[in-house]
Amino acid sequence: MDWGLEIGDWGLGIGDWGLGIGDWGLGIGDWGLEKMLFSIHNPKS
Repeated sequence: MDWGLEIGDWGLGIGDWGLGIGDWGLGIGDWGLEKMLFSIHNPKS
């Protein structure tokens, strides 16, 4: 995948997504904090 490293259900994503804590609680990188709401409608498949 493009996420580089995935721990848990998006606990930590290193790569295109920078840093994601929780279900996108904190997204640092291309998506900033916007994925906090995005994840509600687009959970990990």
